[in-house]
Amino acid sequence: MPLDPALVKSQFKAVLTTDSAGAAVRELLNSVASIIDAEDLRKPLPLAPFVVLRAGNIGGDRDDVRPCVLTWWVYDDVPRRFSRINPILTAIQAAYRHYTFAIGKLTISNISQEIAEDAALDKRPSRSIQYTYTRRG
Repeated sequence: MPLDPALVKSQFKAVLTTDSAGAAVRELLNSVASIIDAEDLRKPLPLAPFVVLRAGNIGGDRDDVRPCVLTWWVYDDVPRRFSRINPILTAIQAAYRHYTFAIGKLTISNISQEIAEDAALDKRPSRSIQYTYTRRG
């Protein structure tokens, strides 16, 4: 079965939105509505704190092991700084540590430093955690 980017993204997002592994993240965010896709940044933002999923393209040839990069960005209000961001990032790591995809391997490829003013999003404080999902197909 060929690797479907939309399916990879939906399964990855479901870990935080519906799976028991993501319950601690949902509790820290106060609402599943605070878990959004990057495309939803054009709409009114959810209440802070919130997390944004950015999914990259799938690379490689069909017969090779193919990587797909998925990044969670965690944002909060300026006065809160990183007091809620850092615990949310830790909860995201824990959610994926205990989750197993049926096919493929998921690894953390990067965890950002604290970004005091993210110019791309109203100068909010943020951090990100990047995963690389790999599998054949």
